[in-house]
Amino acid sequence: MRATQAKAWLILVVITGCGSTGATEATGGILTTGSASVVMPNLIGRRLDEALSDLAAAGFPGEAAIEGGGTFGVVDESNWTVCAQSPDPGEPLESAELSVDRKCGDTNTGDTSVGGAPASPTSVQPKPLTRDDSADFAALLAGPAFGDEVQAFVDDHHLDTVSFDGYISYMLDSDSYSYSTGDVVAGDPGDPPTGPTFRFTPLALSEESPIQRGDLQVGLRVRVTAVIGSYYSFEASSTFDPATETRVVLAEVVIEQR
Repeated sequence: MRATQAKAWLILVVITGCGSTGATEATGGILTTGSASVVMPNLIGRRLDEALSDLAAAGFPGEAAIEGGGTFGVVDESNWTVCAQSPDPGEPLESAELSVDRKCGDTNTGDTSVGGAPASPTSVQPKPLTRDDSADFAALLAGPAFGDEVQAFVDDHHLDTVSFDGYISYMLDSDSYSYSTGDVVAGDPGDPPTGPTFRFTPLALSEESPIQRGDLQVGLRVRVTAVIGSYYSFEASSTFDPATETRVVLAEVVIEQR
């Protein structure tokens, strides 16, 4: 009988000693998780979609705050690069803030460190794409007015800045954003048209634009600097010749007379 009781007590002790090995343990009176603290990885230079995956892999359960993204915000995370982050790499990760841009500029080489920590890189506005220094943009201006080539350019260069010489081909002056419309075509009046027609809203011209709404007129020769927005088609119906037309929409438009 006593031997049976001894075996029972032994089994109970073994079971108790082999209980759950969960992460929670008492150490010096402090309850800890037993796992390493979640720390911020180095995300500078990473594509935004990759950076967010890295945050999740590091164990960050929250949602990062994103700064930047231009006029239209972050539409495609893979098109944006992390140029600054908070907290710094290796710091405890309780919240995360990421600053993004299309491209990150060079870091300031001056002594801008704080407490021995290097300064975050600063963003430099990229040079606009032009016919002379961008093969993609040159092909767009020399190519068809619509189609897959135009769509591919807009997809690849969404929110990139472009600059080109052209002329106002259409103007509808209105106090309503729904009707205020202007079209510009690359080249000069009378030239055989090539490339797409670009559309902008005269009411929404950049404050930096030397030419504003009241100065615009059909045939005016201009230099346009703007951000590539979207590509869309619409039915330009008339009684005798209904047709589908397309436009590349521009934003942050600056127009100069040339």
